[in-house]
Amino acid sequence: MLYTQTVEKLHSLRLEGMVHALEEQRQQKDIVELDFETRLALLVDRECLYRDNRGLALRLKNAQLKISNATLEDLDYRPSRGLKRAQIEQLRASQWLKDHRNCLITGPTGTGKTWVACALGHQACRDGYRTSYYYAPKLFRALETAQVDGSLPCACPAKMNQHLVYQRIDLDLFVKGVTTRGKFVERGDGHYRVLAEAAECIL
Repeated sequence: MLYTQTVEKLHSLRLEGMVHALEEQRQQKDIVELDFETRLALLVDRECLYRDNRGLALRLKNAQLKISNATLEDLDYRPSRGLKRAQIEQLRASQWLKDHRNCLITGPTGTGKTWVACALGHQACRDGYRTSYYYAPKLFRALETAQVDGSLPCACPAKMNQHLVYQRIDLDLFVKGVTTRGKFVERGDGHYRVLAEAAECIL
């Protein structure tokens, strides 16, 4: 009865990792050889691992990466691809995210630019960053719609994510050869004016 009540309380506290670990300990005959502090430490470690894994799974799901299984560990470094291992390792450290910098990936069609971008997004999720994958035309349409119906401020992410979002907006402008460092130029198609307004609601 005491065990059942304990499990129910752990569930009510949303300590699912500890529930699974406690059940596993009950199945281990030699667990009684460990003292109380050691067993408690094992339960706490399992809860931390459970939360880390759940958080990563949620960030990856929300990121909607086009290639969900792309990781930096699986990068192909054949000379024909022109990838520098030292440069990739530098990007893996995610210091460029902390410094609010952009990463521009260029190359001919079919060389794996999308794969590299998704791998960097996957690494960002691992490092605890909320990440989103946008295909430029889809992003433009979403921002234009938000501008028309007046929901543009609501469509902008929270302040805690502004460095990632601003990088994406700046990157799209940079790819189009318009400008950098947040200075926007209006173009006839209206896309850049919409992006500029989106950036203003983030800053």
